[in-house]
Amino acid sequence: AASAATPATNPGNATATPSDPPAITLAQTQSALKELRKVLIPDSLEDLLAATSPDTATVVFAPHKALHLVPFAALLDQNDEPLIKQCAVASVPSLHVLQNCLGRHQRQNDTAATATHIPPALVVGNPQPMPPGLSSLDFAEAEAIMVARMAPEATHLLSNNATAAAVVAHLRMHKPRIVHFATHGVQDPVTVLETTGCLASDTAEELRAKHSWDLKGGLACTTPSDHRPADDDEQHDPNFEHTAYLQARRIGHLDLSHLDLAVASACTSHRGKFEDVVGDAHFGLPQDGTAGLSLAFLRAGAARSVVTLWPIDDSVTAVLMVFFFKYLHDGGLQAPFPPLHVARCLRRAIVNCWIAKPYTETDLQYWAGFVVYGLP
Repeated sequence: AASAATPATNPGNATATPSDPPAITLAQTQSALKELRKVLIPDSLEDLLAATSPDTATVVFAPHKALHLVPFAALLDQNDEPLIKQCAVASVPSLHVLQNCLGRHQRQNDTAATATHIPPALVVGNPQPMPPGLSSLDFAEAEAIMVARMAPEATHLLSNNATAAAVVAHLRMHKPRIVHFATHGVQDPVTVLETTGCLASDTAEELRAKHSWDLKGGLACTTPSDHRPADDDEQHDPNFEHTAYLQARRIGHLDLSHLDLAVASACTSHRGKFEDVVGDAHFGLPQDGTAGLSLAFLRAGAARSVVTLWPIDDSVTAVLMVFFFKYLHDGGLQAPFPPLHVARCLRRAIVNCWIAKPYTETDLQYWAGFVVYGLP
């Protein structure tokens, strides 16, 4: 999806001003990725990777604070080879959370073994009309349709059917194992709504004060003109009918223990705030990290999510996601995915896109921002 726009301005097309920081060159980026790899990947692990097939090797990172924003898949060795060429890559908030995700996976396996019908996937794409300030995403709708075709009996919510209320209702009633969002992602829906005139400044300040401790971020949905919020909507956010966003804090209050995979194919869906992060003693969520959509899915009970570190390209992402779901489909979409399978499928999709050439290995902006978060 494309990056969220501010009033009359699209960040991707913004004109540089004298106050803007200087652009970072590819050579500078590669140099930084090499230095980070020296620090983060010990020689013993380098030796192990060199002796292991890329199809079977997986490295899981448990980052601390700002390290959550590092594109680990793009860490370069001395031959300028990215880490994802040697292994699949995933991230978790902590090793304790990884243990919990493994426990969830086992419970999902037990449920699947006795189920007479496997719940289908839910696919959400290109809501119309978009919230103010956000453009339509034609390739996101095509992405959603193609993904839905590969997921047996998938339900797709497109255009004016892609409301936040419809998404929540479907998740609660049908309990799908997979949910895929192809839409805009924003780090702070309240600020977007305020700057586009949809929320008064004093109301926006009240919401910030009320939810300053909670999860940040949201996925753009749409709101029909005749929509009225249900009591449950009002309980979580009195302005829910105005937002047209499925917000991270709302996701965090759902029961998504049935969800094996959540894909937020949207801009910056892994980004959140580092300060004021609320830990969860029961689940073992840390007091630091990035409190955004990825953490919301884990808090709600999902085993894992695929999220993004930065703004992504609408058309290129559609190709990448089709490859990703093709490989997931080849392994069987009707049962909980075994550990390591999702991270390995994402690796195959990224590497095969280098061959298909919607982008190349050095076009980091198109592929390096995708992260498997939770169970690999």
